[in-house]
Amino acid sequence: EQVQDLTSSIESLTAFSTEMAQLMSDLQDCKMLLFQDISDKAASLQLDKSCLTLPLDDVSNDTSAFQKSSMSLITTMVPHATSLIQKGGTLDSPEIRHITKTSVHHPQEWRLVSESNIEKSVQLVSASAALRKRVAAKSKQVMQSNQRCDVRTRGALEDKIRHSSKLHDQLTMKLNEVDQELVEIYNEKERINTALREKEAPLA
Repeated sequence: EQVQDLTSSIESLTAFSTEMAQLMSDLQDCKMLLFQDISDKAASLQLDKSCLTLPLDDVSNDTSAFQKSSMSLITTMVPHATSLIQKGGTLDSPEIRHITKTSVHHPQEWRLVSESNIEKSVQLVSASAALRKRVAAKSKQVMQSNQRCDVRTRGALEDKIRHSSKLHDQLTMKLNEVDQELVEIYNEKERINTALREKEAPLA
């Protein structure tokens, strides 16, 4: 039974170790995506702030070129990004991320990527918390099992010690009895030899 408990505990802890390693890898990937997203938005924010410093005349004179560039982004990049996003499971791809952060007139796609990153991080954090809870419960179970095993082992050892002590006492007592019996036999032998010598003396 103890061997079975130990084997089961080792298998469970090994499985937890593998699961935790995979979760750590996923969390690292998610952290990188969040970091990249934050960096992109910081750069975009800085760009937007710099635009506020431009003279209004410069912006007005360049309106035609700016609108032309915006329409180019709308007709080429955004539909492609939207199509890829709608397919599902591709929000974290570098292609999507590149397209959406480039489309300055269509922040919806970029927002979808950010929301996906946030949702994924929430799911991973939740999964991590659940895993840690399961590991803690299993660790407590293993510890209790070890304690029960220790109690059984100690009990068996104490029984063995008591039995051995009892046998030791019995053997010691028997040894003393044998020693006493040897003394009695030796004394009896000496009495017999003395009697023989006394009987043989007149015949000599």
